[in-house]
Amino acid sequence: MILNNLTASKIEFQNVFPIKPAFVSLFKECTPKILVFTDGLSFGGSDFGLSDFINTLENTTIHGMLPIVKTAHSGATAADYTNFTFTASTLSKNKYDVLFLFGSSSFGSLPPAEISVIKQFMDDGGGVFATGDHANLGKRLCGEIPRIKEMRRWAGPSAGGTDRISTNDPGADNAFQFDDQSDVTAQKIYPAYTGTTVNSEPHFLLQHPTKKIIEVLPDHPHESECTIPASLADISVWPKDDLGNDVSPEIVALSVSYGGGFPGKQPISAPRSFNAIVAYDGHQADVGRISTDATWHHFINVNLINSGAGPGLIANADAYDRVSTYFGNIAIWLMPEKTRKCLRWPFILTAIELYPIAEFVIDLPDKPELPELIELGREMNATLSRFATSAQRKELVNDLFDLHDKKLLQQVTSLRSKPASIEDEIGQRLAPLELMEQAALGALTHAAATSMPNGKDLEAAFKSVGGIEGLDKKARESLKHTLKELSVAVQKSRSCTDMILEHC
Repeated sequence: MILNNLTASKIEFQNVFPIKPAFVSLFKECTPKILVFTDGLSFGGSDFGLSDFINTLENTTIHGMLPIVKTAHSGATAADYTNFTFTASTLSKNKYDVLFLFGSSSFGSLPPAEISVIKQFMDDGGGVFATGDHANLGKRLCGEIPRIKEMRRWAGPSAGGTDRISTNDPGADNAFQFDDQSDVTAQKIYPAYTGTTVNSEPHFLLQHPTKKIIEVLPDHPHESECTIPASLADISVWPKDDLGNDVSPEIVALSVSYGGGFPGKQPISAPRSFNAIVAYDGHQADVGRISTDATWHHFINVNLINSGAGPGLIANADAYDRVSTYFGNIAIWLMPEKTRKCLRWPFILTAIELYPIAEFVIDLPDKPELPELIELGREMNATLSRFATSAQRKELVNDLFDLHDKKLLQQVTSLRSKPASIEDEIGQRLAPLELMEQAALGALTHAAATSMPNGKDLEAAFKSVGGIEGLDKKARESLKHTLKELSVAVQKSRSCTDMILEHC
């Protein structure tokens, strides 16, 4: 749904949020750029093609902006770039934000020079997704890339032995067969949850804007598995964060391998769980993020859309929608910090023109009171919640804390994850983290609405404020004022609490 004339009227969104065309031209430098590479699959409509996945990527809005998606193939198979090799001129942080690697070739290894180019891209902040299939499929492409080689099993298990990893559910006939991978039944995955006792959620990759959780993937009778590195000691591979802490890949979801035999496949006598998705938040260590998946059968046409083998997961509308959202989430989460922070402006400026937040930005004062900013942030969060997941909104707020002071972001991150002491509980009652987040979001909304007011000449306003750098400066000033006011309010509340406790 492309909206040419956004107004303050009620607009219902599904899984997309297109920004208005005027912002596309103003913030052209923010446009997400994605490269999808394979050394054996295709980008066409065949069973082993990625056409459905590519179509999903091209129609996924990343903080409001549709990405530029380019395809590349190591051979002569049809793509935007054929006979592609990784060089400093074909892959760099200035050319692309995210790289998808679908490895198929089993033998040999990517030349060291090409591995070096991919590593440099990751070290510069570029996001990378990598997958293969059973046995050694994908080993040549991904098996020697630093970090990636330790986040997935690139050698084994077999395709048909008792060690095979199968997620194929038997379908309606309750009989195991190869073509079950192309029916409407999805495999169930088990997301890992983080957070507190009262506020836990799955990883960013497995959140859905309306259904909350993504807990299905296409099934397949011989997958591989993702892994967690045995050691993080080599800091040239696994850099530490600013405080000297290790940053480790994490399990995003488990699946279960089980199933009976059929021609070419031995039965699995010892069912077991395995890592279906693993992710590495390199942004904590000032490098790019990485996501790995057990198999590219979660992404190719034979599992997703109608073929001779079956109707595909697309015939199960709910499951297909969840899986398609997972595809988009990968691209969104892997975006470099610089691109994500750039995108917040067209994203938030478009949202300001939607109901109900549009009513709250009319005649905003230059310096609103703290309660007004908190209310403004609360309403913006309600507007964003209609089409952005909790994780997407949290990341937006995290970037605001980082814009104000990196130490504040570290403190907030720690507060979210650690069990609260009695002192923390009291402090949270006086200044809940939720209140800080609403105040920060209100400050951003205020900076955007007063810098580029609705109905004005957007191009003139953009130039007048000083472009993206000027908008960042306005947001920083608004955050400084807002958080200072909140700090004063907290200190007053604590003084009152101390007085009460003295008489207990």
